[in-house]
Amino acid sequence: MHMGFRSLRCALAAGLLMTAASTAPATAQSLSSDPANFLNLSFVRWAPIGTWYTTFLIDGAPAGVNLPALITFHRDWTFSAVDGGDFGAIPELPFNQLSQHGVWRWAGGQKFVATGMILSFKREAGMEGQLDSVSRTVIEIEFKNNFDEFTAVVSQDYWFCPDSFSCPDPLNAPPDLTVPAEGSGFSILARRLKPM
Repeated sequence: MHMGFRSLRCALAAGLLMTAASTAPATAQSLSSDPANFLNLSFVRWAPIGTWYTTFLIDGAPAGVNLPALITFHRDWTFSAVDGGDFGAIPELPFNQLSQHGVWRWAGGQKFVATGMILSFKREAGMEGQLDSVSRTVIEIEFKNNFDEFTAVVSQDYWFCPDSFSCPDPLNAPPDLTVPAEGSGFSILARRLKPM
């Protein structure tokens, strides 16, 4: 009977290993192409899931001058972000920008692409609170080898709104403005937030 119990345990362990091997995704590509597989915890380690403290590296700015941001990537392929320039924090901007909402995808290897949308509102006297523009941000992410840091290049397209009820469709219309110009972008450095 003791031998039978040991044999049963070995058979169960072997069955569990075979089941795990047959159901585990073979590659990150299969994880990316089938959202149901995304809950596999092995993917979480190298995916951007979690909250990141990022700094925008501004060309020509004095050392130590940067724009902080928080980005949270969710398991359902969505993300949200807020940065130090949101809600009217940069007086030189003619609008108040709200936080960003978007989606992300795996782009092969250690690369991901996030695409977000932002609403901005006028701040000039007499027009405060009117919708100014809709913008789309594209963040091209590349993990560093430790998967706790990534670098990224950010570009942003703008569609200006004549008034709050007649904005161009940002999913179909060509943008009115791209910042920075095509082929360049703002650089960011991001570090994964960890429990203390």
